[in-house]
Amino acid sequence: MGLPGGMRSGSPEALAWALRESEAAREVGEVRAARTSKAVAARNAEAFPKFFLRKVADQLGVDLTTVKGSGSGGMIMLGDIQAAAPTAAAVGQIHERSTGPFARNPLVAAAYRDRPGEAVQAASRGPAPTMFTGGDLPAFTASGVDPRVLLQVPWNARYDVAAETSAAKVFQVVEEFNGCPPDEAEAMASTLGLDRNKGVDAYKARVRDWLVYGLTDTQLYDAMFPERQP
Repeated sequence: MGLPGGMRSGSPEALAWALRESEAAREVGEVRAARTSKAVAARNAEAFPKFFLRKVADQLGVDLTTVKGSGSGGMIMLGDIQAAAPTAAAVGQIHERSTGPFARNPLVAAAYRDRPGEAVQAASRGPAPTMFTGGDLPAFTASGVDPRVLLQVPWNARYDVAAETSAAKVFQVVEEFNGCPPDEAEAMASTLGLDRNKGVDAYKARVRDWLVYGLTDTQLYDAMFPERQP
């Protein structure tokens, strides 16, 4: 799709237009996926009202009525549900399907791709962490630039870019990564010194703890400081 007349490629106006277009397409896809997921969850609830793995099946969009169990007496096991998901990416469909440095929640997406068994088990115990503590994107940026602009830079640069107060510098960084191969983006962010924000390590720790313990941020805090609970 070409740019509207008069817009220069790489300009802030062109970037804002592209973000609006991609967001609209993503929202349409999410609505369709949500309708399918609700229908599957309704069938699972009716056919298996007390099944302990039903939540996992719902999250993966797997219709339990179509799954043949490999356990004793035909019991459906976790592996059967995972196998029923079309692809490894589908295992993480409750999160972002795409992986790589420009994904919305890249470390969680990578966990579903590379460690699907652990990720599914973690998801059955608690929701996956978001990239920022309030969501995959912050509510606002220090520069006032639309937070969706952060998706134009690799994940390990987003905390630094979100904290930048100059909009001009933000768009300068975005331009640096324009056309950058995904397999070089993280290293480039490091070379530019954009990966030193403490949020990078905090995000890594949240994903690691979720995979290991299956606990949310609040649950981890309560476990570490039980005396502070009301």
